[in-house]
Amino acid sequence: MPDLTLDPVPPFVWPDPRVFGGSHAYTSAVPYDSVISRARGLAGVVSGVDLQGARWLAELVRIRNLQSRLVIVLYPACPTRAEVLDALHAVQSIVPEPTGRVPGPALVEIRLLPFEEPSGGFPNSLCVVDSEGREPCLIMGSAANFGLGSGESAHLNLVFHPEPSLLEAWRNWFEWVWSVSVPLSNKTAEIPLLVPAPGTAEAADAWHAYLTCCRDARAHGDEKSQNKVKVDPDSGQVTLIDAAGTPKPKPWQLLRQVIARSGKAPA
Repeated sequence: MPDLTLDPVPPFVWPDPRVFGGSHAYTSAVPYDSVISRARGLAGVVSGVDLQGARWLAELVRIRNLQSRLVIVLYPACPTRAEVLDALHAVQSIVPEPTGRVPGPALVEIRLLPFEEPSGGFPNSLCVVDSEGREPCLIMGSAANFGLGSGESAHLNLVFHPEPSLLEAWRNWFEWVWSVSVPLSNKTAEIPLLVPAPGTAEAADAWHAYLTCCRDARAHGDEKSQNKVKVDPDSGQVTLIDAAGTPKPKPWQLLRQVIARSGKAPA
């Protein structure tokens, strides 16, 4: 376990390269704890919710008395099994703390958005309303299950305070998704128990061989594939170095050079 920790505040991108490099770890289960720990409202669309995600949400709702409107994405053999939907359905039964004589709206409403088949393009996007009057914060990216346990390098997630026009556009998108989803109920919680097809041993061997080929190419290939990465533990600055330890031009620097040669100012 790394000795150094990160508790970032918006705007930021996660996972942070320092986490990849092993010098840091996040202080909480989700990297956006600095945002969600002050939340009084939560809306969004989430895929890949498992039992850990359902329990995390339930605890958050109880601790924060959190008004929540969520759409859960479903697809065949997804991690969201019947017991997960039952746990989420129980979250809808949490009664808000009374704030006056007139009963308020339901604390939590959850809807379901089922798809015909798995896809890599399912959205994951949350809008957090702060309890201290700060601007709403958007959390969006590829990490499923509220971002729990998502430290893979292929993931990219953004946490930021959007300008009003973008927030309004996001609100319209969310309300459309909400309108085409279905309420979570005892009936809709009865999702069939499906598991991913195991495939054949030959297919598994072929994929393993391909992964080995790619790793060998990175370790022993030409100079373009022999880049190493150095991550500054203080700033998170990433530097590409060659086998001799010499810094190499970064992809973004090369892109800026192309833009400069074209005579157009970079954005």
